[in-house]
Amino acid sequence: MQEQRLRWAGLLIISMMLVGTLGWAQGTAAQENSVTFPQTGKTLRGGFLSYWQTHGGLAQQGYPITDEFPEQNLTNGQTYTTQYFERSRFEFHPENQDPNRVLLGLLGKESYQARYANGVVNPSPPVVPGGGSLAFPQTGHSVTGLFLSYWQTRGGLAQQGYPITDAFFEVSQTNGNTYLTQYFERARFEYHPEQASTGSRVLLGLLGNEAYQRRRGGGNPTLTATPQPGPTNTATTQRITQVTAQGSIGGGSTRSVSAVCPGNSLVLGGGWDAGGIVEIYASLKQENSWRVSARNIGSGGDQVTAYAYCLSGTSGSVSQEEAGSNVASGATGRAFVGCGNGVLTGGGFSKDLGINVNQAGPARDGWLVSGRNNQSGSLKLTGYAICLSGVANLNVNLVDEQISIGGRGNSGTTARCPDGSSISGGGFDTDLGVNIYASRGEGNGWRTAGVNTTSGSVELNTHAFCVKLP
Repeated sequence: MQEQRLRWAGLLIISMMLVGTLGWAQGTAAQENSVTFPQTGKTLRGGFLSYWQTHGGLAQQGYPITDEFPEQNLTNGQTYTTQYFERSRFEFHPENQDPNRVLLGLLGKESYQARYANGVVNPSPPVVPGGGSLAFPQTGHSVTGLFLSYWQTRGGLAQQGYPITDAFFEVSQTNGNTYLTQYFERARFEYHPEQASTGSRVLLGLLGNEAYQRRRGGGNPTLTATPQPGPTNTATTQRITQVTAQGSIGGGSTRSVSAVCPGNSLVLGGGWDAGGIVEIYASLKQENSWRVSARNIGSGGDQVTAYAYCLSGTSGSVSQEEAGSNVASGATGRAFVGCGNGVLTGGGFSKDLGINVNQAGPARDGWLVSGRNNQSGSLKLTGYAICLSGVANLNVNLVDEQISIGGRGNSGTTARCPDGSSISGGGFDTDLGVNIYASRGEGNGWRTAGVNTTSGSVELNTHAFCVKLP
């Protein structure tokens, strides 16, 4: 099934610029690891800031509309340090272990129950544009089309929750327009056909605004004299987190997108996700980020996403080694690079436009990139190995997964890391003639997907780097 690419054009570009530079928000550091948003006057800090940065930022969560304050949870009656955002509510759960100390409130469920006390009469759910369908026996509802694609590529169960309705038409409380809508435990999906030119036809409802207005009637909450301690990032526990950045790319144009790791963290690897008409010509480490460069070979707009895997809580270091190859017209070239020092945790490539890359993945004790030059002149192909050193008792294993793609077919597969380890990067190898449009993390694994442009069946191999931290 063709994986749809639903993107928040422009917004995520802005959100990811927050990480590292914080220039667009004119960040005012009230303390270390905090930023104040002039758009709402609210401050985001510590664990809440880290969660916001690594879980979709502005597009998924929206701007903060309150500071932190203690609030009673309506589900279990417990009081948690809470912060509201336009589209979500963060809760700090000190009783949990990382990464489950910051949890999202069930705003989709709360909003649906508040608006539809007797449920929705929906005998024949309307069709959501796009292909694919997934039934959830946990709630008895199905997610289809573009809503399913968005759910799968935007955090799935952890970020959105289970569907609690099928799709139906709803009048927006924000602007009075009617949209095809579906509620989830933590979100509300809305189909906006007028956004087709931006690639952002699926948008999230402003559930945080609605929930806060229901409970507080607007305005700032009154803090108690002794609020609960909020989440912090002072722990030295080593952990790997995923950071993403997205951008739109017009027909016939090129652009680069960088996913920036938070300060004091190391880039272990990265990847990309794009539409089938997008040619990726660079995917590599650049300072403290992972940069993806692409050309849209079609006439319509599309999206490209960069993924970075960031190790925090360590005094180790990362280097990027490289090796290049000049590829003659009509020939297949290879570039192999190993780690002189340290352990291989990921890799990338860059190429001149016109080379079809069929391999960018681990080989022997290093990283191998290969591709065919389909142009008339000599072109350059370069491979990059990400090498981590200075971390004691580090264990990195490779996990592989293979599928066959039929002639003119389109498919993908995920190599999943075992429990107790974390994904740090990955790669692929396949036959010439396959256009790989996704090579990225998916949950605790690495996913690759591609289109077979040939008439015969081809093999697609996916490789995941699985790191077990001390």
